[in-house]
Amino acid sequence: MNMMNQAESLWTMNQKLRGVADIRDVCHMTLYALLLKQTDMIWEEIGNAFPEISDHERHEIFIGKMGFKYEMNCSLPFLSKLYGSLLEAHKVQDVLDEYEKKYHIDYGILGKPYYELIRQMPKEIILRIFTAIASISVKSKEELYDIAEYLILKSTERAGRSMSECSTNVSLAKLEAKLLECDSSMTLYDGFCGSGISVNRTAAKDTKIHIRDIDLKIASIAAILCILGQKNIGRVECSDTLLETEYETKFDRIVSEPPFSVRYSKDYTDKVYYSGGIPDKNIDGDGLPVFHCINQLKDDGKAVILLPMGFLFRGGKTQNVRRILLEMNVIDVIIELPEGCLPGTYAPSVLLILKKNRNDDNILMISAKSLFRKEKHGRALINDAGIDKIVDIYRRRAVIEGLSSAPTIEEIERADYGLSVAKYVVPVVESLEKESIKQLVSKYNEKQEQLQDIEKELVALRNRFIK
Repeated sequence: MNMMNQAESLWTMNQKLRGVADIRDVCHMTLYALLLKQTDMIWEEIGNAFPEISDHERHEIFIGKMGFKYEMNCSLPFLSKLYGSLLEAHKVQDVLDEYEKKYHIDYGILGKPYYELIRQMPKEIILRIFTAIASISVKSKEELYDIAEYLILKSTERAGRSMSECSTNVSLAKLEAKLLECDSSMTLYDGFCGSGISVNRTAAKDTKIHIRDIDLKIASIAAILCILGQKNIGRVECSDTLLETEYETKFDRIVSEPPFSVRYSKDYTDKVYYSGGIPDKNIDGDGLPVFHCINQLKDDGKAVILLPMGFLFRGGKTQNVRRILLEMNVIDVIIELPEGCLPGTYAPSVLLILKKNRNDDNILMISAKSLFRKEKHGRALINDAGIDKIVDIYRRRAVIEGLSSAPTIEEIERADYGLSVAKYVVPVVESLEKESIKQLVSKYNEKQEQLQDIEKELVALRNRFIK
């Protein structure tokens, strides 16, 4: 059975279990099982590479690679036989604590959600999950990541809006990755990481990633996905991103998909302002994460942030945000996306590319709606050819009729700081051939003559058969 068939089989199992447990919890526990499966695979790889060594030597190699001892009683084959009584639950948590230390994950991000899951879920379900993951056969650790990502996306589809805050559209993540062009020497930050799909898709092999989410369960999912993706993890945090305004270092690249149009209280906005997170108190819920990205960006860095379409044209506080951003000259590109790009919402959205120290006096605007296709349930997806088209326009800053435009900042300011792409990128309308009245009359007379000839033929036919 290939990887995709095994992923589909696991998803079928998850669906069958949702009658007795929340499907999000079933998916979450399956991710923990995949993480333990990766540990087992590392142990097996050492044994296959050095078949003659003793168990003690094998443990020493494992410790050198992972930083902690391999626990046989935390292996999936052992746990799948034992989990009827959950006798070794604390030992699994010890392994998760070691993972947190090795991968610079803040204490409790892996351990606490796991403890809650084993406390709440029926033991029989945990046994089925661990047995299923113990029995899958994968060719590489990369396939474990692919299975995990597949299950997260399917769970998002099934759970709908209740889980949409933790996931993204994979084709959108691919576009973000192409736009950011991360390489191995860079640092990458995502302060609203959700499940971690965007940051995993964007990071190159050795890109050092820093991620954060305010929700502990979601942060744990992202941490597991980054470990399965074998990423170079700088830090994983669970905290309020907007109030954490400063890292010791800035970042080369930022990818961000913050929640749309959150209504923060005045007291909260004031806290962000006084912590240095925003330049003005009169900032709306979509503006707060934009300024956070700018604050965390290196002077020569680049950020991609996903925002609701309304950010481009709303008045009031949103207009004030646009005014400040234009004065700072940090908006490099705006890419208009269709509705249905994100799970759980049909609201149209936009991608903003932000840069500091820009020399351009214009903003490239790209209307990408026509490059997406609609799938079932209203989802909008873009293929590799569409992504390449957008990236080509972006790299060349090409102005193409019906697809892109580059209005100057002065023009935009004169238009009350409106950034609506539709205002500046006019769809191509095929020109209609205009005909004179004389030509139309001539055609009409020609058709009348043809009609008279047909009537004469019909009369002749009737005369032949009717006497």
